[in-house]
Amino acid sequence: MPPEAPKPKTTSDDITIAMTVDGVVYHLNPRELDHTTERALFAEAGLTLPQLMTAMSGGSGAPFMLAALVFLARRQRGDRVTYDEVASAIGYDTEVDVVLDAGEGSAPEAPGAD
Repeated sequence: MPPEAPKPKTTSDDITIAMTVDGVVYHLNPRELDHTTERALFAEAGLTLPQLMTAMSGGSGAPFMLAALVFLARRQRGDRVTYDEVASAIGYDTEVDVVLDAGEGSAPEAPGAD
């Protein structure tokens, strides 16, 4: 097995996505996702990261897309959740605020939410 590649350093080009879902804050830095998390997104939700980011930049607010962002954010911080667990808690009546934060680097971890 080859050695692990070093984690990319945070640059001014990094974009952090901050999401508040029913009062709980999540942070996602798409550039710092590992391949196993991206593979889990595809296996569990049928979406690739580029598809998700394109849909979200186009204004998609469908619950399954928001669930995919929260799924990635939670997996990125180490939560071993499934997409279905996250998606079952997000619906059209869920209060959501999504903010793109360019150039600020990695955001702090959000408190746990279950």
